[in-house]
Amino acid sequence: MEEDTIVAPATPVGVGAIGIIRLSGPDAIYIASQCFRSDKGTRLETLESHKATYASMVEPDTGITVDEVVFLVMRKPHSYTGEDVVEIHCHGSPAVLRRVMEVLTRLGARIAEPGEFTKRAFLNGRMDLAQAESVAELITSATEQARKVALAHLQGQLSAEISKISRHLYSTLAALEVVIDYAEEDVEEVPTETLISNLQQAESLLQKLLETYREGKILREGALVVIAGKPNVGKSSLLNALLRQERAIVTPIPGTTRDYIEETVEIEGIPIRLTDTAGLRPSTNAVEQMGTQRALSLIEKADLLLLLFDQSSPLTAEDREALQISSRKLRLLVLNKLDLPANPDTLLQVEPLNPIRISALTGEGLDTLKKEMISSLLGRVSMTEHTIITLERHRDILQRSLLHLQDAQSALSTSYPRDIVATAIRASLDALSEITGENVTDEILNTIFSTFCVGK
Repeated sequence: MEEDTIVAPATPVGVGAIGIIRLSGPDAIYIASQCFRSDKGTRLETLESHKATYASMVEPDTGITVDEVVFLVMRKPHSYTGEDVVEIHCHGSPAVLRRVMEVLTRLGARIAEPGEFTKRAFLNGRMDLAQAESVAELITSATEQARKVALAHLQGQLSAEISKISRHLYSTLAALEVVIDYAEEDVEEVPTETLISNLQQAESLLQKLLETYREGKILREGALVVIAGKPNVGKSSLLNALLRQERAIVTPIPGTTRDYIEETVEIEGIPIRLTDTAGLRPSTNAVEQMGTQRALSLIEKADLLLLLFDQSSPLTAEDREALQISSRKLRLLVLNKLDLPANPDTLLQVEPLNPIRISALTGEGLDTLKKEMISSLLGRVSMTEHTIITLERHRDILQRSLLHLQDAQSALSTSYPRDIVATAIRASLDALSEITGENVTDEILNTIFSTFCVGK
């Protein structure tokens, strides 16, 4: 339990209709009462919890009014932090907010560190660590899908999944420890097959959770989708069509795009970094060569490649080389220029590869392309039915827990002493508890909450 009282703006810096200053700690109510003045003679200490009260905020030593505000008292433990909290809702002028902060800090409040309100909520048992981390995710969520996943974490979905895995491990560990603790007594031992089955169920749940990280990272950070192909297949036209604006210059002259162009667009709730690249073809032009090298580098980094072909023209050596270069990448083959007569040879060679047929000029087929893009990026993961991990910290912990779990299974299968198996299971459980915060160091906590904004 923290002993000091902290204060910070809970609203962003800048001009607004309303600005909120939040106090939290043992002296929050006392400090706020010193600058509270009501025309009715009411004292702040007597205000009902969770009920807004209109009053003046004044400088205690002079009685000069700082602003006409609303005071909101939230008494412990029924507050965000689990401590006494007072919010002061004032006008959103930077000058007003600055003056309110000056008065409160002079009365004894300390300016909060980044994430300190949420850190206190965690330390006071108002939420576990996975839920606390989801607060920052929710604040920074840029799309509807990201918001849904962050909110699910805040509501305990990830914590519940970790608890489910832990229960399998605890039941196995309990069965082992009975035999270990009472080795000299006639204790009925759980069959090895049953123990292994329990561990396999836990492993399956862990694997399933780990498999969602790629999709979770895309939801949180966005995906890099690269449009590639030989010159004049319509890459820039496709970029413009997906963006619904004339971002890239389109001409019939091959090699118009010499460098890549990147713009962000949201498709079905997923942030997409859409990149138009230079045409893939041999060239003696130094600038065009540099553009091609950058295109190849981007293809290597892409989360998804849109490889374009002109269905109205014969397939060329450049087309075939692009197919070979991208063969190991996650890709969609796209036959463009559906508005023109098709070349039979091109259709014959590309159709067996299940391309998506579009016209970047007329927009035909674009809806299908968008759906296939999202399907390719997110796989079969459902945003509503399954828990999704989005943080690298969680992925690393789950991988570590999985390795210990696999060690335990291996030890059971090869008849190692039961205490060695139990040690591996405990290590797996200890790793999982780092996600929910039962087993976490101050250094890790400070690192996590330092990424939060000051007022949260």
